[in-house]
Amino acid sequence: MKLFSPPKRSKRISKDKQWFPDNGDIIGRQQLFVFIYVSFGFLAGIALYLLTNVIPHQTLFTVVHSLQAAYIITLLVLCRQRILKVRTALLLLFISIQVSLSLDTLHITIAPEDGMGIPEVLGLFLLLSILIPLSITIYRRPLPYILTAVTLGLYVACTRITRDAHMEMMQPLMFMSLIVLALMGDKLMQVINSLRRKEREVSAKQKMLLEFLNMDETELLELIKLFKNETLSQKQSARLLNLLDEQTRTMMLEAAVEVVERRQRNAAALDALELGLTAYERKVALMIVQEKTTPEIAASLRKSVSAITSARTSIRTKLGIVTTGDDLRATLLKRMEGNKKL
Repeated sequence: MKLFSPPKRSKRISKDKQWFPDNGDIIGRQQLFVFIYVSFGFLAGIALYLLTNVIPHQTLFTVVHSLQAAYIITLLVLCRQRILKVRTALLLLFISIQVSLSLDTLHITIAPEDGMGIPEVLGLFLLLSILIPLSITIYRRPLPYILTAVTLGLYVACTRITRDAHMEMMQPLMFMSLIVLALMGDKLMQVINSLRRKEREVSAKQKMLLEFLNMDETELLELIKLFKNETLSQKQSARLLNLLDEQTRTMMLEAAVEVVERRQRNAAALDALELGLTAYERKVALMIVQEKTTPEIAASLRKSVSAITSARTSIRTKLGIVTTGDDLRATLLKRMEGNKKL
């Protein structure tokens, strides 16, 4: 098996041996993709320099880039063997690239007679600026700002050394662009970190629910599918109850009996008021008592929100409510409770 070949779809390959295990960790997979693509991209650039004459060869650059290639390959091997976490490897990779490109830039700036000049310096600054949005994938808020500060400081130093008019003219644009990239990266990380916190909260609640119901995820999905049916057949009801353990089944049955009895009491109390409600208005009134909102009632009865609003108005009129500020539910409950006492 090759070192970085994609995992084969075979039962013999465990998730621990795969480059991209499908464990639901989207952030981890994203970091791994970025790490691999940036590593191979940088190695390809080093190979282009060492094996071709596209860029004039220099002894210092040859040694430094050879060491850089060995360092990146080491990171890849350590990550592949699960000795190094992907996030740590990605951070070390970005630091090494930042240092390497910064040293290259300073060397070319100080020694322009070696066959390189301002175009090469600007090209290296372009590569440094690409690192800033890529560093977002590490999800450490200070990192984009640190890379931005280092890159801007390097640009100022190179501008003063070269005293090049073009670099001086581009300095405000460079400052603005890199600062905007850092701010955008920071905002994006805040949003993603917020989503990750919510995801952890949902996962914790899901785990609590599964433990409470004594189910696995497959059984819970089956339960939800059955609950979504408005009317269950006898067979479906039996299947629903069979998904639950005895204790949970008893608790649910007791709760269901309580809900049914409460609804029956509410319906009897509402009918006793003799308001002359239509069957439709009666359903709406009972749902109002159950603390259902207008949109929820509309969705349940498959009516428009305006139709439910019209029904509420009719119920208010039949109750004799004149003041618009009066709470319809509170008025219904008060009348129903008063009728029970009589």
